Amino acid sequence: NPEDEENAVFQSLDGTVRVALWPDKVKVTAPEVVVETEVAEVNATTSVTIDTPLTTITGDATINGNLQVDGNIHSDGNIDADGIVTGLTDVQAGTKLLKNHDHGTGALIAGRTAVNN
Repeated sequence: NPEDEENAVFQSLDGTVRVALWPDKVKVTAPEVVVETEVAEVNATTSVTIDTPLTTITGDATINGNLQVDGNIHSDGNIDADGIVTGLTDVQAGTKLLKNHDHGTGALIAGRTAVNN
């Protein structure tokens, strides 16, 4: 492989699996990579990027920081929040949009008499 000419390379006989040692990185090229261990840890001082069309996590996940999602979120289960859930445009409960939802005057509150709100 021309990109590896200046690097130390350990590879299979047909070259489909390669481990290249570059001056500033280790590059693994293979049709499939499996890591089997009891504990795995990645320590990166700046960032970690996962570039793939689909990522699957088969167990629980804990995020000890903020989560920024630049797309839609879908859940087949419940969502619990210990803090305030805020919608910058509107929040929908069933078919009701809540931003401008009004009970009007004389609305009933369960177990009480009519109130004006």
